[in-house]
Amino acid sequence: MPTVVDSVRLEYRSDSDVPVPSPRLSWVTISDVAGWRQLAAEIAWDDGTRVTNYGLDGDASVLVEWPFAALAPRQRGLVRVRVQGVDGWSEWSSARPVVASFLGEGEWRAAFIGLPDPARAAQPVLLRHEFVVPARVARATLYATAHGAYQAFVNGAAVDDQILKPGWTPYQYRLVHETADVTDLLVEGANVISVALTGGWYTESYGFQGLARPFYGAQPTFAGQVLLEYADGSSEWIATGADWLAHGDGPWREAGIYAGEAFD
Repeated sequence: MPTVVDSVRLEYRSDSDVPVPSPRLSWVTISDVAGWRQLAAEIAWDDGTRVTNYGLDGDASVLVEWPFAALAPRQRGLVRVRVQGVDGWSEWSSARPVVASFLGEGEWRAAFIGLPDPARAAQPVLLRHEFVVPARVARATLYATAHGAYQAFVNGAAVDDQILKPGWTPYQYRLVHETADVTDLLVEGANVISVALTGGWYTESYGFQGLARPFYGAQPTFAGQVLLEYADGSSEWIATGADWLAHGDGPWREAGIYAGEAFD
């Protein structure tokens, strides 16, 4: 079996999304040569207009610094890697798609929304917004986060297979956002985005022996925005705000990370 480069990753991720402008690269080499050791490597970056190559000596193959120009928000391209050992140069790895899934400075415009008058602590909420797509969309991207845990849907279809997004973070200091490609879920004309939102870790009570108390907040909130990039080069943002509907009488009566869920 010839020496091959396998499992090219950026910032540990196996999918195409990268969260930073200069993602670090890692790869695994498979070889039948006894005691094989990487002597050099070459990385190729295809940004759609030209291919740039970068060579490095030595055995570095884990979290190698990104050697090319920093990625712009939503930039796409392909990266390949080949390595050199005592048996010569390997073939190039399979092309690894790269999508810069982060937002640019000042691009976050979504407001946090939730129930305006919740009837109980940590009340689950269903959010909904209708919007019109007037022309063919080349690409549509959802950026979303929550004080709590959420699941987003476009025209009734879940935007991805993740649950309990965006996960537990130190909410008093920072939040992370999720990015999802929703291009294939949209249609020309009327569309609906909906969100099932619960308190998750944000409204959870922490403590023991009857002393458990909420630590972060009392009610869940959600913020999200969809960037519509049309085939003619124009673009449009759909963001959470006062024009969204919020409903607190859905089938989820209670939902907690530790206490479980009450579903009517």
